[in-house]
Amino acid sequence: DHRDLHYPLRRQRQMCIRDRVKTIVDKSIMHLKSYINYLGKKTMIVTRAYLDCPAIDNFTKIVIPEEESYAANILTINDVVLMSANHPNSQTIVKEAGFEVIPINLSEYEKCDGAISCLSILF
Repeated sequence: DHRDLHYPLRRQRQMCIRDRVKTIVDKSIMHLKSYINYLGKKTMIVTRAYLDCPAIDNFTKIVIPEEESYAANILTINDVVLMSANHPNSQTIVKEAGFEVIPINLSEYEKCDGAISCLSILF
């Protein structure tokens, strides 16, 4: 529907990646990457809040423990997952799903609501 305010951006993304783009709108959050991220191998890491999100129905989902929700903000580079060292249970879950994990000390960044995706620029 062309009356959709997100239509121009969604259309531009579709043209660039030549695939269907699904939009997740949640005005109660600042960054979606703090709740859901792509790990690779058709697998998403998610917080419980996004477990039933229809936009990711076709993906395997790894749900991280509620008390470690910060661990959803990860960065995957060449099949290696960089994630906060402060969340060992989530690291174990991701490793058991078959991913290599490199824990990174982000404690100072987490104190000001920063995370690993905030510290990255990928081209």
